[in-house]
Amino acid sequence: MKRRIINAVITKKFNEWTATLEDEAVRKLVEKNTIITGGCIEPP
Repeated sequence: MKRRIINAVITKKFNEWTATLEDEAVRKLVEKNTIITGGCIEPP
């Protein structure tokens, strides 16, 4: 995968997850202070 596609996939997943956080203050802290590193993206 190209870097642009990987970034788009990770960003989409992160945004979907943070949208499930009910507390607005917690959501803002998570969005501001999260660093995503490593991991694996497997094809469907």
